[in-house]
Amino acid sequence: LGFIAGSEALRGGPAGDMTAVRWGSTKRQHRLLNPHLILRDAAANPSLASDGGTTVLNGVQHRLLVIKDTVYPITLVVTADKGQITKLMTKENDYLRRDTDLEITYSGWQSASGSGLRFPTDISLSLGGQVIHQENRGAVRVNPGFAADLFKLPPEAKAVYNAQDAARGEKSAQF
Repeated sequence: LGFIAGSEALRGGPAGDMTAVRWGSTKRQHRLLNPHLILRDAAANPSLASDGGTTVLNGVQHRLLVIKDTVYPITLVVTADKGQITKLMTKENDYLRRDTDLEITYSGWQSASGSGLRFPTDISLSLGGQVIHQENRGAVRVNPGFAADLFKLPPEAKAVYNAQDAARGEKSAQF
């Protein structure tokens, strides 16, 4: 469940209860932007992962790791020498163009303070070859503490979860 506070759209559309479709698309986008979540799932269930062979990207040898996914298989492109993910490739539904290539590039891997776990600082998401989202992360904290009520929905929230709608949102995250 979710609630959107403030303006929701370019025209200042009303915010409020997050639909299950929107929740599903938001959940998927965060999973794709944070490849650790994909690897965590594969570590918990190794049958999800398979060897996709090798490729050369920007003159560098890479291994391909294919992860089974409920929407479409996810291919992680990983440097053969350092084991860093440089790219993610998959597809998702675009209502105008049907199944559309979705690619995310990751660079600037840095250790998160105190954890030794590395995170990308620069991320770019392209749908159908067009960049539609970019992030530059200045700092990452692993397992920070949060106040118990930080994510509590406001009293006016009346959001209803619908699994079918959430699944539809995951298949067309950028829509």
